[in-house]
Amino acid sequence: MVEQIAPALSKIEEFFMASTESELAPNDLYDWMQAYSNIFATIHDFTFCYNKKHISQRTPENRKACMEMTIKNYYTELEEIVELES
Repeated sequence: MVEQIAPALSKIEEFFMASTESELAPNDLYDWMQAYSNIFATIHDFTFCYNKKHISQRTPENRKACMEMTIKNYYTELEEIVELES
């Protein structure tokens, strides 16, 4: 599985790094931009659970706990975006 998802994780890393190079948002878009930056970071956190570099540093239980926490954070941040956009 780790080998099969490696290309996707690489793309996530690439897009996350590109997102960190964005200019500061104007004041009226700051909260919106921050919400998207947060969710980009959380999506990037998924890569720490099952990439080659970190897989041997975590027990299966730890990977599961980290994944569950990241999923919870993702949905919380997604809800914040929905609220901002409504």
